[in-house]
Amino acid sequence: MREREAVRSDIAKRLEENGEKPTHNKIELYLLWQEQRETCIYSGKPISVKQLLGGEVNIDHILPYSKSLDDSLMNKAVCFRAENDAKGQRTVYEWLAETDRAKYDAVLQRAAQLPIEIRNRKRQKFSQRTCELDDFISRQLTDTAYITTAVLEYVRALGVDVVASKGQLTAELRYLWGLNGILRDDGLNLKSREDHRHHAIDAIVIAMTNRSRLQQLARHRTATHIAPPWNSFRADVERAVNEINVSHRVRRKVCGAIHEETVYGLTSTPGEFVYRKPLEALKPAMIADIRDPMIRKIVTDRLSEFGVDVSEVSKIPSEVWTRPLTMPSGTVIKKVRLLRHDLTIQRIGTRNAYVKPGSNHHVCVFEFVDDRGRTKREPVWVSMLEAMRRLRDHEPIVRRQHPTRPDARFIMSISRGEAFLAELGGVRRLVIFRTGASTTGQLYFVEHSDARPEKSLRKFSATANSLKCRKVVVDALGRIRWSND
Repeated sequence: MREREAVRSDIAKRLEENGEKPTHNKIELYLLWQEQRETCIYSGKPISVKQLLGGEVNIDHILPYSKSLDDSLMNKAVCFRAENDAKGQRTVYEWLAETDRAKYDAVLQRAAQLPIEIRNRKRQKFSQRTCELDDFISRQLTDTAYITTAVLEYVRALGVDVVASKGQLTAELRYLWGLNGILRDDGLNLKSREDHRHHAIDAIVIAMTNRSRLQQLARHRTATHIAPPWNSFRADVERAVNEINVSHRVRRKVCGAIHEETVYGLTSTPGEFVYRKPLEALKPAMIADIRDPMIRKIVTDRLSEFGVDVSEVSKIPSEVWTRPLTMPSGTVIKKVRLLRHDLTIQRIGTRNAYVKPGSNHHVCVFEFVDDRGRTKREPVWVSMLEAMRRLRDHEPIVRRQHPTRPDARFIMSISRGEAFLAELGGVRRLVIFRTGASTTGQLYFVEHSDARPEKSLRKFSATANSLKCRKVVVDALGRIRWSND
């Protein structure tokens, strides 16, 4: 879905470059045109950009919409207007199989050349003989999925009349009622999956779907709008959606990687550790950390031989290591020892082995008065490794006493997924704790409604001192209450 959204955004830019407003219909038109290799699916004639955007080309429903209620891209094709008019409200088989067999076979051949991810499903529609609305609605209302059938039987046992609708019909009604624009303001009227509340909008549309509206979809296919359930429907939906508080699952469970894979050895210098790396795994920044001066010089000479300047490259070419690297004694060097300075590395178990803790389990915030009489807040980070140790030793995982300041007051603990009413950027927001950096003391939060991938999330950062917030609990119905932390 995200890949398709990226494609649509790219098409919108191309339309703007051609002086066209990137509407929902024009984006679909351009997308189908690309899939068909810029060719009319029925006549086989090429379609220019000028013809595509100049009104000479239509989007045709392969199986007539009035008989199938299928408005998905899998049931759409681009063709010249004359071809669309000739086909009318018929299947391709009904239109050509008896009157022009050669043209019908040519259409099937062009359908077989569509992109591999869609060709099989679309080709079936081009070859389907008939399509009747009653048959389609019958299949639609009972659905083919077993779980839907089971739920229908269960709820109907309560004496409730239930309609099971497919996602494509929900999408069509959502579009016709203008609900796509509630969570995005770019004017494209496309669904936004970057906001968790899009599920609520779908639920509202499903609640408003019944048999009569399915019939309306069939009767008013050519219309650009179908009357909403009531006059203020869109405004009411927007107001309700904007009042939603999204509930997130809090991650307090002690599980996952408790430390990084690399095992370190202790040196005589406090905070300094040594570890091994194969030559092929070396990165430019690691060369200066090679512990043995002789080996470091041998490695540096090899890099110079190949003209590699570690200050200018981000990766060492693999051909550097194709010829064995040897010591003056003839011993082949396969791995090198590297130094690492890191105060977070800890001893694990009873062996003389040290590891770097993995992710943090939680952070505790304490408040105290410093030597200058100033009130300060300080975060105390608890790694997954330490949480695992406390669990093993039957100790409280969250400690309310500061490790070095007995006078410090415990304010709260913060785990991933917990909700806060916080003042960030001068605005009071409902935010969710995402992660933190123990080295810098930064805490990172995201909007409760943000559903984008990790790399695209808009994060708000704050320190324990600068953060003005109160921890809350958001229940499954979106109701907020103060946390008793």
